[in-house]
Amino acid sequence: MYYCKDRVCTAVKDVGYYVNNQSEIYSCSSSDDGKCIKTSANTGGCTATTVGELLKVGTNELSLCLKNEKSIGLEDNAGSYIVNYKNGNIFGITDNKYALVNVKKRTVTLDKTHNTHYIYADKSSNAVLENSDQCPRDGDIESLIIELNCNKSICSENGN
Repeated sequence: MYYCKDRVCTAVKDVGYYVNNQSEIYSCSSSDDGKCIKTSANTGGCTATTVGELLKVGTNELSLCLKNEKSIGLEDNAGSYIVNYKNGNIFGITDNKYALVNVKKRTVTLDKTHNTHYIYADKSSNAVLENSDQCPRDGDIESLIIELNCNKSICSENGN
């Protein structure tokens, strides 16, 4: 499959979602040997059963369900996030693991930009903390962030 944007096309080889518009979404799963299929956004809310899926929000916006009751809009939230485990997820994560994903306006793919094994994420937003300015300022820091050990975009809590 090729993904085209602004008349430039590139071969799709990364696990994730590729969006042309709300009715034309493709998912490339780790379990499908690199094959991509046309899919649709879920019209329900972000629940334990929709973690890791794209959700239709309003008339023109899509969001990614990161964990139960926590989603982010694709339009204005580019960056790295962790996605909690859900049975049947496209990212290839198993129970008690997380997927490290890169969110852009029209794509959600496994994040291959982090070359470090350890990352830190905000527990409330699931956003990867890129520098110390993003660390929560109030409260017990250990209860507000999560330390993850990642290997090829699949992460586990430190010690697991």
